[in-house]
Order: sequence, then C-alpha cells, then structure tokens
Amino acid sequence: MAVGGGVSSLGIGDLHDVKTELKEFNTSDWRKFGSVAGLRYNTLNIIQENKTKVEDRFEECLACWLRREDKVDSKGKPSWRRLADILEELGDKALADKIRSRKGEQQLDRKISVHCNLRREYYRMSTEYGAIVERFVNLEYMDQHYTQEDSGSGEGYACLMFYEKNSFIYFTAIPVKMLTALHEYIKDHHRFADIGPIHYFHFKWFNGFIELNFNEKPSTGWTIIPLIKPCRLYQEDIDSFDGTDGSIPPYCFISFEGSPDAVPTLHYSVPLVGVADPVTLFIHRTLKCTAPPVAPYTGLVYHEKKEDQHLIIFTAARLKDISTTVTCIEDQYPLARINQLIHFDFDSNHDYIELILDAPQDQSITGWTIEPQSTKFLKDQFDRFSFTKDFLPSCLVSFHASPDAVPILHYSVPLEGVAEPKTIDLLLKSPMTSSQVSYVGLIYYEWKGKEYLMTFTASKKLNHLLQYIEEYHPLAEIGQVYNFSFSPSSGFIELLFDDSCKGWTVQPLVEPCRLYQDDIDRFDEATYPFPPSCLVSVYGSPDAVPKLHYSVPLEGVADPVTLWIVRKLQLEKDELEVISSHKATFEKDYEKLKATVADKEAEIEEEKKQVEEEKRHLEKQYLIEKQITKELKTKVTDNELYIAKLLKEREQLQERVTSLEEQSMKETSSKEVQFNYMIPLMDNLDFLSDVQVAEKKLLVFQGKKPQLMNWEKYGLRIGVSGDSLLSFKAADAAVVALVGGQFQFPPNTILVSAVYAVSLSKPLLKPLQLEIQHCIDLTRQPDLAQYLKFAIAPVSTLSLPYQFSIVEGGEFSSNGSYGFIKFQHEEPCLVCILGTASAGISDRMIYKMMMHYEQEGVEDLVTLVAAKDLNALIEYIERRHPQTEIGQHVPFSFDPSSDFIEFILDAPQIYSLTGWTIQAHIKPCRMYRHDIDKFGEKEYPLPPSCLVSVYGSPNAFPTLHYSVPLEGVADPVRLFIHRTLRTTDPITRSSSSSNVVHESTSVSSTGGASPSATVDVNKVKKVIDDVLVSHYAALNSLPKKSLTGLVNQLYTAKLISNKVREDPSMEGCITEFKAVLSFKRKLPQVEEYCQKFLSSFIAVGGPYADAATVFHEDWIEAIRNELGFDFNINIDA
Repeated sequence: MAVGGGVSSLGIGDLHDVKTELKEFNTSDWRKFGSVAGLRYNTLNIIQENKTKVEDRFEECLACWLRREDKVDSKGKPSWRRLADILEELGDKALADKIRSRKGEQQLDRKISVHCNLRREYYRMSTEYGAIVERFVNLEYMDQHYTQEDSGSGEGYACLMFYEKNSFIYFTAIPVKMLTALHEYIKDHHRFADIGPIHYFHFKWFNGFIELNFNEKPSTGWTIIPLIKPCRLYQEDIDSFDGTDGSIPPYCFISFEGSPDAVPTLHYSVPLVGVADPVTLFIHRTLKCTAPPVAPYTGLVYHEKKEDQHLIIFTAARLKDISTTVTCIEDQYPLARINQLIHFDFDSNHDYIELILDAPQDQSITGWTIEPQSTKFLKDQFDRFSFTKDFLPSCLVSFHASPDAVPILHYSVPLEGVAEPKTIDLLLKSPMTSSQVSYVGLIYYEWKGKEYLMTFTASKKLNHLLQYIEEYHPLAEIGQVYNFSFSPSSGFIELLFDDSCKGWTVQPLVEPCRLYQDDIDRFDEATYPFPPSCLVSVYGSPDAVPKLHYSVPLEGVADPVTLWIVRKLQLEKDELEVISSHKATFEKDYEKLKATVADKEAEIEEEKKQVEEEKRHLEKQYLIEKQITKELKTKVTDNELYIAKLLKEREQLQERVTSLEEQSMKETSSKEVQFNYMIPLMDNLDFLSDVQVAEKKLLVFQGKKPQLMNWEKYGLRIGVSGDSLLSFKAADAAVVALVGGQFQFPPNTILVSAVYAVSLSKPLLKPLQLEIQHCIDLTRQPDLAQYLKFAIAPVSTLSLPYQFSIVEGGEFSSNGSYGFIKFQHEEPCLVCILGTASAGISDRMIYKMMMHYEQEGVEDLVTLVAAKDLNALIEYIERRHPQTEIGQHVPFSFDPSSDFIEFILDAPQIYSLTGWTIQAHIKPCRMYRHDIDKFGEKEYPLPPSCLVSVYGSPNAFPTLHYSVPLEGVADPVRLFIHRTLRTTDPITRSSSSSNVVHESTSVSSTGGASPSATVDVNKVKKVIDDVLVSHYAALNSLPKKSLTGLVNQLYTAKLISNKVREDPSMEGCITEFKAVLSFKRKLPQVEEYCQKFLSSFIAVGGPYADAATVFHEDWIEAIRNELGFDFNINIDA
C-alpha cells in the first residue's frame, strides 16, 4: 500500500482510496483513462464486454492499472504522482492539482532549472552507481528502488548501426517518428553506407542514456575499437534531432578491421545498456570476396590543337578526385580533349612522376620539335590537391611540326616513378587543322564476382560521364577514353566484335552494340538523366591466356578509332566447369522463351485483327448515323437546337473513329497499348501526397457486355455489368494500390485491407462492382462479417490526413477473402475496408511471414519479414527485394495473449548441423504486432524484419534443414531454413541446391533425389491440390475463347467426362481433375496423370501453355521442398 509522499507505489489494496479521490472524475471517460495509463486495446475491449455498467468498467480499469497489468510501468508505476499526471493529460488539471495538494505533491510539477552539463553529470554518476549496485543486489529490488518510474515514456525510440566502406561503424539513435528523416540523412550524407537492422526501445532511466558494452573479445583476426569511450548516446541529444537541414543525429564511432587470415564471418555481440528491456546488438561483417585490385591514382592525358602546335597536358589525381580534376582542366583548357587514362601507383622508391621525352621511338619523328615546359611533379602535390582543391599539378609539352615533317607522329612517353611500367601513347597529325573533336567516349569495368561487366558510353563532355559514374557506379574502374566525331554518313557509332579472344568470351548484351548521336546529344542537354550505353560481358575460361588484350574497331566515326579491352584472368576453373555444364540447360530455356514470344506475337496479331474489325464496324455505324443526320436536317431545319445536338454526337463519333484509326496504325507489341491514351486519366491521381504506392493500373471497359477485370496480384477485382456503356462507347479506370499514407479513419475502426485510389474517365450508366481483398478470417464462429465496412475518402481535399467515412452497402462472404460493393463515384477517391475494433476483429487478422535468402560474401543472409496477409503489401515487399531468393510464405495469426512473435533459434534439431553456423542479428529475435500493423504509416515506411546469418564451413554437412519454431502464434508454426553447402557459383546454385536427399529418398543416376518405396502418396496429392488452389484465380482469368480447345484436349485424354465437355468451364475441369486424382494410389500413376493434364494445356498453346509451365515448376519445387524428392514429370515429353 501507499505510505507517505506521493512517489510511493500504489497497489490493488489502494483501490478504495483511489476511487475516493476520483469521485469528481467523469467515469464515462474510463477508456481514455485506461489508454493514457498504459492498458492495451484488447484489455479495454475485454472490460467492455464483461462489464455492462460504466461505473463497473471504470472500477475494473483502475484495478487492472493498480495490478500493473500490460506493463503499465513502462509509462510510469502507479502512484499518486502518476495518477495526477494522467488526469492532467486528460485535461482535468483542477482534479490533478487537488490530488497533488492532498497527497503532498504541490511542488512536483515545478521544474528546477539546472545546467544541462550538471544534469548530464548527475545522471552519469547515478547510472554508474546503479550499475555497480546491480552486480550485488537482486534485480527485482533494483527495479523497485532505482529505476525511475517514468523511464518508459510514451514516446518510443529506435537505434541502428550503419557501416561505411572505410571500416567505420556509426551507432545512432532517434525518436521513432524521425526514422524516415534519419534514412534521408544517411542517404544524403552517407550514400554508400550499409544500414543494419533497426531496434526499437524505451529508456530505462528518465532522461538517461544508452551505451554499448564492449566486453566480449572479437573473433580471431578481427579488431573492434570504439573511438569514443564510453560509447554512449544521451536522451537529450537524441531528442534534439528533428530532421531539419541543420539537424544532425548523435553518433558513436566504432572502427573494425579483419586481417587476411581472420575467420570469414564476424558476429560480435554488444549488449545495449540503459534500455527498459534487455537487448543485445550484433556487429556482423564478412571478409570481402577477392576482387581485382584498383590502382589508387589515375593519370589524365589531354590534347589541345592550336594553330601551329599540339599541346599535351598530363595530370593525375586520386580516384575520388577525378571529377574535380576534369573540371579544373576543362576550365583552364576549354578546347582540350581527353586522350588517355592511365591507372597507376607510385613506386615505393620514388615520390614523384616524370615524363621521359627522350626515350627511343619505333617510328620516325622527322620534322617534329618537342618543347617541354614541365615534365615532373611530386606525389605530395596530388595528395595536397585532394584536400585543398586549389592548385592542380600538371606537365605541359608542346609538339611543333615543320612543313616537311612526317604526316603522322607516333610518339611514346614512358613514365618514371610508377610501380608498373606505364606509357603515354600519342598520335599527332600534320599539317594542323582547325577541326575539333566533338565527342568523348569511354569504357568502364565492374567486377560482378565471376565476370567483368564492361560499359561503353559517350557524351559531349567527359565531366558529365565521370559525375554519372561517380554517383551511380562508384566502384567502377574507368578504362580507355577516346575522342571522336561522327562520320557525315552515319548517325551512330558501333562496336564490331570477332572471336579471336583465345579462351575469353566477349559478349555484348545487346546487338548491334550501337550508340546513336541523338541519344548522346539529349544526355548532354540534360533532358536524359543517364547517358546512352551498351553493356558487354567479359569472361575468361581456365585455359584462357592470363591477360586479354582484345581490339574492337569503332565504326561510324570520321577518323579510325580502335578500343582495347584489357583484363586479367580472375575466375577459378571449377566454377567455370559448373557454369559450362549448365550451358545446355540455358540454351533449352532460351528456345522455350523464343517459342513463348512467338505465341505472344500471334496473340497480339489476333488482337490487332479484332481492332480492325471493330474499326470497320464503327465506320459502318458512322455512315448510318451520318445518313440519319442528313435526313433529319432536311426534315427539321427549323429546329436548330436539335440539329446542334446531332452535330455534336456526330463529332464525338468521328473522334472515336479517328482514335481507332490511330490506334490500329501503332505497333501492338505490348498488351498494355491502352496506356498511350490513358495517361491523362492517371494524372487525376498524381496529386496524391504522403502516400506509399505499391503499383498503378489502367483498365478499359468496352461495349455492352459484362466484364470482370482481375488485378488479384494487388488484391482488387472490378466488374462491369451489361448496359453500363453503349455498344460503341468505352470507359477507362485508373487504379493505384497504396501500402500506406496519412489516413484518418473513424473511431473504433482498424484498417484490414490495402487502400486503393480509383478514378473513372466518364460516368457509367450502372454502378461497377468493386471487390477488395481483406485479411480477416471469416470462416470461424461467431461470424464477424457484419463488423466489416467499406470506407471512402475524397482525394480533392487540400489538407491532410485523408478523412475516411463509412459507406453502407458492402457485402462479405464467410468463405472468402474479398468484400464487394456497388461503386459509382464521378470524382477520384480512396476506397478501403475497415473493421470494428471493439468486436474482436484484430484477433481474426491473418498475417504472412516471408523468408528471403541473399548471398552476403561467404554466407547467406536470411531476412524474415511479416505483414498483413494482403497481396498489395506482399507484392510491395517482394519488389523491394528483387535480387533475393524467395523462400517460404507462411500465413499465421497472433495468439490473443501475446503482442509479439518470436523466432526460437535454439530449438532441438532433427537433422545434422555439423559445420553450420546460424546467428541472429538481434536478441531476442522478435517482431511486435503493433510494428507490423503500423507498416505503411508515415513513421513506419518499412516492414519489421529479423536478420539471420547462415554460414557453412568447407567440411560442413552438405544440406542444412534447420527448424525454427514460431512462438506467439495462434496455431503452431515451424519455419525451416533450407540451404545447400556453397561449392558452386551462385548462378548455378538455384538448380543444384534443391537436390536434397532425406532418409526416405534415394539418389538417382542423374544426381537428384528419387522417391523410395515409403513415399506417402496422399501427401503428394495434397501438395498438388494446394498448388492448384493457389493458382485458382489465375486459371479463371485465362482467355475463355480457348477454353473449348482445352476441354477437347482433356476429353481426348480421358481426363474429364462428356458432361463437362458439353458445358465447358474451368471450374468443372479442375473439379474432375481433383476427383480422379484422389483415386490414384501409386506415385507413377499420379505422375502420369499430371503429365497428361499439363500436356492438354500445352496443346492449346498461348497463355494455357504458360500456365502448364508454371504448374510444372511449382509442383516439382513444392514436392521437393516439402517431401524431399523429385516429382518426375516432363512437359516436353
């Protein structure tokens, strides 16, 4: 019980005294009281359901608070002071002051002004004292007597680490609402930083600090040194970051380094001190993969033609200063053009570079005079320019030609003082001409782990190219630079390749490998953000010559130019053998792709014919209308109003015919041809502000027939009934799927769908049917469909947030995940589905757990992401991870008694873990429900995630099948991290890693896994059925005009009955397929039956053949992952 002053804690025994003090409080505000006190939403709902009277609800609310349920201590332990603060926050300051007066709290709300340095020193001393006591005193006693009661204020905080390329770690923290601003700050000031996972926390001590504790010894070969001790961030400094231009988040700097003989992976735990809930962060780094060395300096050779001489300018700079150096040269010598780039490092015995102008020459130099102005500069001059940017060192040499000089001078100038031999090669012409080179081109290389990717590009100014490369390809190595002008008869330049590479493969990624003059000019006029370029793959086999020196002529230029591709062999023999072994597979996939493209072209040609037919029909209709108009004009010449009306209709019809004529003349190489004339409609939605867009879609409705437009990939279907349009009319609909934004929903509601922006080009005669996906399970009892409602918000408002209001008329099925409503709004608006919060909707919400795999050096990085089970959110997340390998997608619901899910990474395992290391990047490895629900809001632009690193040593067990139970879910869920020991190139792992052999399988002659005699055929049939169900919507979207052909094929193969053939439907075909499948008892029978089913789809061709390919791949992959053997069907048979 409370004794003495108001800072003592209150307990359940003080309930009567608390009620007495609150006699003047309005008990109808009991929910507001509970929310401010720290009780959870579900707890308040339970109170409301169990208690009918307001007074009883208020009393139960007070009891829960005094019992300290729902961790209310995080906002302040129950006390008279805390009670007064709650009342003041609710607006009842008079009652709060009375309680303070009666309980000896008069002075508690008066702040004492103390200098910030003294306050910080006081908290430092008190915290260190607490840390000392904590070693000897029971933790529960510490919590009761030393932790400040308002340590966990309502505002949350977030901390993270980000890694710079120069082996520095930045540890920072900010309020949660400033997360987006922090990301923008890192993007602007640390553009190449690698951002680590985000951790949310509350301070343990009021106005305290957080500190990283570096007590553990790093792994062998690694060094970790905090540059500031203690490594501490104060709450006062963290709160000062407000995201404005002049605001800087607080940092702690940490240096890390791995020696060449260090263990491949560093996973260093760092406890975080000063937070309400204990947490351990991890510094996770891997040794960099071996890549070709890059010289630290780059020399630039410029050439300027004057009336009677050639001026050669040679300078150099560090890699990071190339762009600045080029600007200086071009400002000082505006007519000079780049001639050559030379990558070098200084010789350890020299601190200078000198041009050797008197070196022996291979060709004649008769009639030429060389006048050096300066031939030497020091290394210190380059290093000084790197900091000051005020004086650029350079060498100047003039070349004069007499009237009888040789026409072309080939002159080589060796460099002295460099680590490897380097030479400046000059080609000068006489007599002098006043023509100037118009363009400059270059090639640069990027190492992609197993090959070089060479980029061939050009511009009018070298500096434009260098700035682009510095911003978008900072790790690229710049190769040859060349000057050229276009041949008068050519509007492009082109690289010509041959096969004389001696074991090297040089393959352009586009043929012909051309750059057009118009595209180069547009880039330099700043209308194009990127220069035109061609990509070339350069790859060396194990038996290739060690160094490639490959010439490529440049066609289309006024004077001959030859480019040289110079590379050193980097690949290993075993990796190349694996790649070559899959060459046949790649060629086979290529042939399939060509066949698919041919089918698509045939479909497009058929659609073109339909457009032509419709055009002829409209022309005929137009002639009829024109004749009618003519007759009416002669009959009712005195009715000017009526004639004007007919003329207007005639003009509209004529515009429609003209539109179709223009449309038929355009190449229909894309099924999205309607985008060309629908862009203005999408502009109606472009002024949406502060929203996260998942995808945009443009739809066309034509004629009088009913139509259903499926966009289930993003959770939306739109249906138009017959007679909504005239037979010759068309309407367009622009739809934008939104992940989140600044939305305001009615009280007592929660968002259970994505938000969609909808705009129609013209009003319809009848309302369309809008079907939206929700994430509520309506199959359980009691039925909660009545608590789901549609809501609409206008988008024409000038203020944010967008205000949603409930609309009546929506319907929800108890066995489906879509709700539908009749929709007829002329103005653009936002539409979504809301649920009544107090009805327990949140307990029925379905979420989805996604697993992604990504190669990080010598290990695999597993990313676990959770979101509401909505297609729009899932697609948005998948598109943010385009380079990752997609793993399991598992639906789940929260256990009503838990507000988080946790991944148990130390659970007992069935399969061998020999040689494998599995490490989480944060402990405990949790995701909180409120973070998942808030994904999409302004302060939560990214979904919550957990990172897990997986590393297999060279002698590890070949396959890892690691079980990870998931706690906090309604139904038991167990994820599996499935990896294969990395012994091949990642390109080939996708095909080899799936050959996993379990105890119930045997190894086939092909190296894959074949089923043993103990295969459970029922499980196989269940997997086949699950894949069918997952693609049910896609099957129903296949063209109906080809359905008869599919039915005939299935009937010929004796897979369906005559009844289905007489009344064809996709649902009937699937139902009979599943019915017959259920009677197959042996695996070969199941394989043969599925083979015939897919062969029928392939025989139809077009999209049906594509569907067969999808089912073929998904069945094999699903059975391999879930049952551990290869399902033997071949759609090419």
